[in-house]
Order: sequence, then C-alpha cells, then structure tokens
Amino acid sequence: AAYSPSTSGGGQRSQWNLANVHDPTVMRAADGYYYMYQTDASFGNAHVGHGHFHCRRSQDLVRWEYLGATLMDDCPAWALDSVRAFYSRMGREPVGELTGMGYWAPVARRIADDLYRMYYCLVADQWSLIGLMETSDPASNRWEDRGYVICSSSDKAASAFGTGSQWGGWFRFNAIDPTYVVTPEGRHWLI
Repeated sequence: AAYSPSTSGGGQRSQWNLANVHDPTVMRAADGYYYMYQTDASFGNAHVGHGHFHCRRSQDLVRWEYLGATLMDDCPAWALDSVRAFYSRMGREPVGELTGMGYWAPVARRIADDLYRMYYCLVADQWSLIGLMETSDPASNRWEDRGYVICSSSDKAASAFGTGSQWGGWFRFNAIDPTYVVTPEGRHWLI
C-alpha cells in the first residue's frame, strides 16, 4: 500500500500501513504469527501521545493486523536515573527532566516459546540509552520494561562525530539502533 496523508495522523494509526514504518523488526512467534515493531513514524509527529513501538502481526507477511503500542509515553524512570548518574560522574550540571525524548529502532527476538525480548533505544537530552522489554506472549502486546542495558560512552572530549553538532564532544561511541543476534550455539550478542 502506498503512503497516504489522509491516514497519516495519530487518529488513523490503526490504518497505518508499511509506509508508516521505520527501522522495522520482525520475529516469528510460537503461535505461528509474525510480529513487527518499528520506530514511530507519522506525518507531523502525530504519533506523540499514542505510545511507541507499534505492533502489527501477520500470518503471511503481506496483510498486517494492528495491535497497538508496546510502550506508552511515560519515560521509564530508569532513563532519568541513568542520565543523572552519568552527568554527576562527568561533573556536568544535574538534569531535572529529560527533554527531546525519542524512541528508536526496537529489535525483537523469540528466545523460547514463552520468552521474547525487545531491545530499544531511548534518546534524551543528547544521550542515548538502550533498554530491554520482555513478554511471554506477543499476542497480548503487554511487555514488561526490564530497564537499562547500555548507553553512549562519554570521553568528555571531541568525539568521533566531530564538532559543530549537538552530539559533538561527549561521545566515544553512540548507543543507538541495537541489533540482537542469537547464534545457533545459543550465544547472545547485542550489536
């Protein structure tokens, strides 16, 4: 289906199609369905106020049923606590609340028939953090946030991203867009 401005608003999100998907991740669950999650994408940021990492499911990878958001708008408490701790260690002024929140690039994987994991990126106040959610049943679309996994690494000096941008000077590497791999031998890697 083609992108249509008439269905791009938050009120029409149940009609969003694959043109409203960024950074998709798809996994096959024990119930035989494929589940897809993505970075929020809508015309004019209409997703704001409607949750994050919208879920769809399909039996044929062509027709997708909309199931709603897996993470609501409240910033997880662990994110603010983590950023405050990083700022304190760096000698920066404390942050009162996180601004400019972005929820990006989830990656979902089936670990067992009753265990599914989703790693995701939170970007706030020029800081990137990767969090983890788990569920035993993706059809329920209820995920429990397990909290902080890793974050951008600061070196307090010029970063590999150069100067002149909002990201310049604070990061040795930036923790965004996670990829989660489980090898045939059962080893787990987060890239």
